[in-house]
Amino acid sequence: MKKLILGIAGISEVGKTTTAEILQQELNVNAFTISLPVKQACAGALGITLAEFLTYDKNAHLAAINCTAREFMQRMGDLIVRDNPRALIGICEWRINCQRDTTAYSYNGILVPDLRTDLECDWMRRMGGTIIHVKQPGKAPKKPHRTEFHPAIKTGELVINNSGSLAELKDKVASLAHCIRCDAVETA
Repeated sequence: MKKLILGIAGISEVGKTTTAEILQQELNVNAFTISLPVKQACAGALGITLAEFLTYDKNAHLAAINCTAREFMQRMGDLIVRDNPRALIGICEWRINCQRDTTAYSYNGILVPDLRTDLECDWMRRMGGTIIHVKQPGKAPKKPHRTEFHPAIKTGELVINNSGSLAELKDKVASLAHCIRCDAVETA
């Protein structure tokens, strides 16, 4: 089976995490999030562990910083990419390359579950990756931000319309995983 390179694109709260969890299980791929350094920086700024920060509801207001955890991550991410728009992409790619000879290649490939910008999607395409766009009809970002506008969908890319129940999304993603697995075996 050829090594898979997959990315999931979409705005917040459309089902990217659920899609990623199912694909990880079904395809045995290792996840590398672009946003990890942002979350680590936020946790450090708050003086807590990453594990503690990840328990916060992203939409809950944090009185200490007078914004939601999501807004805090957006602001921190903006600081990181201000002088180098590719900084987070470069860090993610470095992490992937560091693990190529170790755990990552005991898996069937990699999954980047948080593509949020055209720049990030272009990086995935240059790596030869398959982008899965998760959309939810009528879903709009709560607050405008550069990471909350759905990246452009290019010809041939996959789209999951998350317009039903959680069970329906799980079925769609499981079917997609089956198709990806069959394609990977046939073209290996």
